[in-house]
Amino acid sequence: MKEIIFYTKNRKIIILSLIISISTGSAILIQFLKGWIFDSASKGNQNKALTQLILFLVLIFVEVAFYYIEWQYENHIISDFFNNIKIKIMSNVLNFNNRSNPLDVKEATHIITNSVNSLEFTYYYAWFNNIYLSFRVIFVFLSLIYINFIVACILLFLLLLPLVITKFFKKKISARNNLYLEQLGKNMKKYENLIFNLNNVHIFNLRSFFLNTLRKNISTEKSYRINLKSYQNALNFFYSLISYISSFIIIAFSMDQILKSKMTIGVAITLLGLVEQMSLPILSLSRNFSNISSTVDVRKQIDQMATNIGTPKPQISFNSKIDTNNLKVSFSDHLITYKNLHFVRGESYLIRGTSGIGKSVFLDIVTGLKKYQTGSVRYDEKEIGNQAKMNTFSDIAYITADNSLFATTVMENIFFERKPTDSELNICKRLLSVKILNSETVNNLSTGEKRRVLLLRGLMAQKETLIFDEPTANLDKNNARLFWKLLWDWKQKEQKRTLIVVTHEVDLEDLDHFTDHIVFKN
Repeated sequence: MKEIIFYTKNRKIIILSLIISISTGSAILIQFLKGWIFDSASKGNQNKALTQLILFLVLIFVEVAFYYIEWQYENHIISDFFNNIKIKIMSNVLNFNNRSNPLDVKEATHIITNSVNSLEFTYYYAWFNNIYLSFRVIFVFLSLIYINFIVACILLFLLLLPLVITKFFKKKISARNNLYLEQLGKNMKKYENLIFNLNNVHIFNLRSFFLNTLRKNISTEKSYRINLKSYQNALNFFYSLISYISSFIIIAFSMDQILKSKMTIGVAITLLGLVEQMSLPILSLSRNFSNISSTVDVRKQIDQMATNIGTPKPQISFNSKIDTNNLKVSFSDHLITYKNLHFVRGESYLIRGTSGIGKSVFLDIVTGLKKYQTGSVRYDEKEIGNQAKMNTFSDIAYITADNSLFATTVMENIFFERKPTDSELNICKRLLSVKILNSETVNNLSTGEKRRVLLLRGLMAQKETLIFDEPTANLDKNNARLFWKLLWDWKQKEQKRTLIVVTHEVDLEDLDHFTDHIVFKN
């Protein structure tokens, strides 16, 4: 059976419904007890009134206790959703699926940080509230039928009337809400862009220029918000009017029945209490359904991110060679064509060429990170496919030119879950101080220190093939010299190890260590 509520097991909804039915049933019974107590008191039946009063007190505790249980259980359901859905989304993202496009990264981040949490009130509490209100409507309606069938029918009509009104307003409110949210998003991007470029605002004295632009954008946001709230206020006006009309009808009906001696004061009090119980559904049911409907697109996004996990990708390594044939890739409005290349296991390769010629793009293609238009990349005659359809990192460590580190400790950035040996720690200490190695955060590292952390990640990776893109960028001469020394020590330990390096900076003494020099031209 399909889940009634988004990513919530139906048995949990059944349990919640049972809890709500007890609290709602207690609330309705309390309304009858109010009337019975007054009737018993008016007839001078002291013992009966006292018994009913004690039962009234007990029911108050029962109702409040089950409200508390309901709130706790709802909190449990929503927390489970947050936990499970975020894990599923991150499982999908970490499965890679060629998420190298910044827009995809932003989309995934937005869904995890904003979209999932946005469902807490607009969707889940709206659903929970509607379950509670539905039970209240049913209980109140049955109680009103028990007292007077005509009154019950009139109040049912008043209950359904907001649904018609909401349907009339729904499209208008939705359209205005979309305009308002779209403008909020545009303004947010402008704020982020300006904050990022504060130095240039200062250098070129652009404060007045951008303030004027922001005033216009914020003014547009204000007008959209006022327009949206005006329609919502009009809807609330109709809800309130219907609520008061329903109270007026009950009071008029009760007064007529009491004057004709057809109704006791106690029954009239019960009726008024039941109308109060009914007024909340009249005000809230339609609004909650509107909130639930407004989350359709968000839920589709979340569902797509959570369910499109796919199957694990086969890991690829090579025992003989990597071949690239007839590779062509579109990059920055240019079509880059690469000559056919062969990387034999156990050899070392240096790739050089002018900046922007396509060296880094080539490494991304070979490691399956970037899409190419034509050609092939083969690992031991096995085509690895396009757009990272397969995981090529079985026995390969690739250190890109990007200095991005994970938001964890320095040691975990180098070794991840593995515990280093004493020998490995001594190697690390040659490039980084003990204080930096023991650092719990990477936020305070300089650009050069971050680069050294990444170089150690490659050297300590325990892989048979190392690929470095501009390894000594941002390093001073001494640290660059030390890196090359450590790299050649790594290469000499086992003849089957393969090395591919893209760099502009290499000393003559290091050139002789490479088996082959590849120069990208034109």
